[in-house]
Amino acid sequence: MSAPVEDVPGWESLSPELRERFRAADLPAALLKLDDSANFLLGPALTEQDVPPLGQLLRFGYGTGLFEGEFCLSLATGAVHLIRPDLPPNFVNSTLDQFGQSARLTLRYERDLTEGDVDTYTDAAEQIRAGIARIDPAADETDTYWDSLYYELAAGTYTNFE
Repeated sequence: MSAPVEDVPGWESLSPELRERFRAADLPAALLKLDDSANFLLGPALTEQDVPPLGQLLRFGYGTGLFEGEFCLSLATGAVHLIRPDLPPNFVNSTLDQFGQSARLTLRYERDLTEGDVDTYTDAAEQIRAGIARIDPAADETDTYWDSLYYELAAGTYTNFE
């Protein structure tokens, strides 16, 4: 499920402490790399978006579809946020480890969410929401990334229609 995080562009630029945090989080490969884009960046574009109390942001992944944007780790707070153009930062998880757990949980239901009928994907969305609430209660609050994604999953947005 996960690619070697050491292969992601920019890995060598991370501090040993950050490298260990990313190894421990065991993020799914799909979140770490999009095509050949560079990840693990503290680029000027992100620095311009620094928002107190988030502080400096480290981009490490990319959201797609309705949630297109950059997954970023706040170096000040340790929380993960989704940064999208022209929108305020969207809270994702309290820690990088909790983000990894939440993403892996969601991927376990991928088939139900993409190939299931209405009962199957609705049940999967409920299971994901309950699991994320156990992993990180703050991530289940209103207007977070996972809260918004839940409604998309429950509506069958990612189901393959024939």
